[in-house]
Amino acid sequence: LKKVVAKTIEAGARGKWGAASNWSAAVYRTESTDDIQFISSGGAINAGYFANIGDTRRQGVELSAGTKFGGLGVSARYSYIDATFRTGFVENSPNNSSANTNGDIEVRPGNRIPGIPRHTAKLRLDYAPSDQWSLGANLVLSSNVFARGDENNQDINGRLPGYAFVNVDGRYRFASGFELFARVNNLFDRRYANFGVIGENFFTGPNRSFGPLSGADPVNEQFRGLGAPRGIWVGVRYTFDQDRSTRTAVD
Repeated sequence: LKKVVAKTIEAGARGKWGAASNWSAAVYRTESTDDIQFISSGGAINAGYFANIGDTRRQGVELSAGTKFGGLGVSARYSYIDATFRTGFVENSPNNSSANTNGDIEVRPGNRIPGIPRHTAKLRLDYAPSDQWSLGANLVLSSNVFARGDENNQDINGRLPGYAFVNVDGRYRFASGFELFARVNNLFDRRYANFGVIGENFFTGPNRSFGPLSGADPVNEQFRGLGAPRGIWVGVRYTFDQDRSTRTAVD
């Protein structure tokens, strides 16, 4: 394989307004030459080889801002990324609905690279009325993505849908050096997927039984990697010294 050479140009600025607010903004473009792509072979989605497929481009905008209103802190981050193939090539993806009789699809310049969301955003709220306790929440959002095997962006199954979930956390200092903390990820137990691969599902019979044994035909569809369900952590942390440089925790 040839080495991948990436060249990036970036411009940005950052600043403050008032004593408690800050912001930053950046635009960038990265051009990669002789980028490497996994090429499926033999009709299997997890078997194949890596090959240089030409040029790719990733360009976008990154914005962030934060401020405080007394004990309430608010911060936000947003990222827009346009990730595309810039050189055409042929990929083997027999389960793609647009594949030819040989199982090949034609990837053209401008097709989006699978697995990379165009929009992502994070919003953080912190409430700390005193040094003794605080509460916080994160809202995480991501737009849709194409599945691997849909490099030509034409499969009938379309894109994996975007998603949003909320994480919350808190702490309480109840004695000298001791702190109780808790965290809940995916608070509302949202079911979402952040990765997908186009494949052939043989478990299409009654109650998801094996298709050929039940007379049902296999179906070409997306196999999705699901995000983590709700998770809860609670623990006690002890600080040995005032600068909190050494800690132990029990979960």
